[in-house]
Amino acid sequence: MEKQETNGVKVQSIDQIGIVVRDVDSVIESWTKLLGIGPWEIREMETTDKAGNKAKTKLGFTNIGSVQIELIQSVEGKTFYADFLEKHGEGMHHVCVRVDDLDATTENLGKKGVKLLFGRRGRFAYMDTVNPGGVMFEFSQAQREST
Repeated sequence: MEKQETNGVKVQSIDQIGIVVRDVDSVIESWTKLLGIGPWEIREMETTDKAGNKAKTKLGFTNIGSVQIELIQSVEGKTFYADFLEKHGEGMHHVCVRVDDLDATTENLGKKGVKLLFGRRGRFAYMDTVNPGGVMFEFSQAQREST
């Protein structure tokens, strides 16, 4: 088999699967009863964009083995996740993979025409990897310990 170019990206692990839902609480209740998944941690996140528009998102987190499941509900305002729900309905939004160097990864993929959709430098980046394959990837890196 020929060695393929990797664009300088080396995925270390799958850390998270993000799923957009209409109602975090009802999905948690259903999955806990039907599948025994849990315990869950619930968080609410409020954000303000550059134009001053406020938004609120409700998140539910649990782990299955070493993979975190993130349920995402857009509660109010225009969010990245509300756009997804409107266009695609409920379902898998992203797979988060850990890389050695997030900034180098986003730079290398950007040079190949992969668009950065949303992120925070050095923490995480959602990249437009939907075609082909239908999966958006979120890239993250382990936090480096300060010396």
